[in-house]
Amino acid sequence: MSESKGALTTELRIVQGRPTLFVNGRPHHRIFCSTPARYMRNFIDAGFDVFDTHPNTPHGWVGPGEYDYTETDARIESYLDQKPDALLILRFWIGQDQKKHWGTPWWSFQNPDETLRTTADGAALDKPSFASLKWRVAAGEALRRAVEHIEAKYGQNILAYVPGGGPCGEWFHWYAYAEQSNWEKPGAPALEDYSAPMKAAYREYLQEKYGTIGALNRAWDGEYPSFDAVQLPSPEARLGATEGHLRCLPREQGLVDFYEIFNRVVADTLVDWAAQVKRGCGGNKVVMVFYGYQWASHMGLNQPRTGHIDMDAVLNSPDVDYIVAPINYSFRQLDGVMSGQAVVAGPIRRGKQYMHELDGSTFLKACWPCRDHHNPADAAQTGELMRRDLGKALVEDSTVWYMDLMHGMYDDPGLVSELRRALQVGKEHSFSAGANDRQVAVVLNSRDSFYYREGEPLLHSLTCMFKQFELERMGLGYDDLILDDLNALGPEETAQYKLW
Repeated sequence: MSESKGALTTELRIVQGRPTLFVNGRPHHRIFCSTPARYMRNFIDAGFDVFDTHPNTPHGWVGPGEYDYTETDARIESYLDQKPDALLILRFWIGQDQKKHWGTPWWSFQNPDETLRTTADGAALDKPSFASLKWRVAAGEALRRAVEHIEAKYGQNILAYVPGGGPCGEWFHWYAYAEQSNWEKPGAPALEDYSAPMKAAYREYLQEKYGTIGALNRAWDGEYPSFDAVQLPSPEARLGATEGHLRCLPREQGLVDFYEIFNRVVADTLVDWAAQVKRGCGGNKVVMVFYGYQWASHMGLNQPRTGHIDMDAVLNSPDVDYIVAPINYSFRQLDGVMSGQAVVAGPIRRGKQYMHELDGSTFLKACWPCRDHHNPADAAQTGELMRRDLGKALVEDSTVWYMDLMHGMYDDPGLVSELRRALQVGKEHSFSAGANDRQVAVVLNSRDSFYYREGEPLLHSLTCMFKQFELERMGLGYDDLILDDLNALGPEETAQYKLW
């Protein structure tokens, strides 16, 4: 592969009040795909020009101050060999599984005091703590270096970067899906994070919030002699609540404060890494992040422990351009709806873009957890699902990529034809659909979940189920916002809403 002759420029511009992707100064229709290189040909034949390199791109950080981009280049070239003019979206999964080539196990082994800990035995886990400033700085530098290398060699083919922390690069705390901790159930994943960096971050936050230990004691109804005497909340306290389902203040104010900083350190790391990526590309590429899953509360996922609460901080970052999230995994079949796991309208109203990851089933392969519930039976039914989901995104003014999650999901001439048809629909209507005349606003208070015990099943009905079975089926379009959005939107912008 020859050296890049000049970097491509991608950016979001506001056109007639709408965030619009521009590639080298020209608007783009915003319909992408996400595919392993092995199955890229299906999407090439369907006419796609933008390819997310599912699932990840090796970042080349192999040791302290050591970088090897051999696998990075090979990954990129596996796409460009098939389509030299392809535009690529590159994902990085820093800190992922130690057995995979994209991981950084050596860092955790060399820095055990900066990694996750449990209260069960104090043993270091193989994942860095998001509260570790040492990790944040070192990994951010590695990201910047990787982007600099890629831009110098392949810049003409790179549309966007997706820096990712947490499992699958989705900015969750590493064990966010753990229902129990290993202090209660041997062999189960751990509740996090009881590391020294998290303890220090907690105490620093408390001092920042309360100023004096006396003010903290009044707020908590406590008798702490100093901030250094405050300990992290125990797993027992987190999984329980003094009033059954709900927390009681001031007795549990310390828990609420813990959730605040526990989530903040994830957003702080995200914002820092996004800035490093922007530095690496000279500000010439859009940056996407998998974040803000505030409609999701299922499959063991509990909002307080996700790390996805600080949406306002992420949207305020000038270095974040796209919020990305999968569609809800339940109720997305033939008789279901397409419904985002993250808040969709808020980012768009604030000048960002939103990307739906369309990773539902095809007639060839079923995606978890939808193994046999009204999945498409042939290419035509699969095409109906594609266009249903695309239509929803277009009227929201959001963006999509069709994802070959299970590898080979679209490996059929009929499905390639349906992809081509969906892409044409998107091209035809992308710049005309999505004008915001919606009169219903639905507002989420991001921190509501702090006041429930962890693992509270009621939240699933109040959020995820309500959204899919009520909001999506009421017959009216709606804008979903977080409470913080109301500070960013003026009265003239919210005057259109007749129902809140």
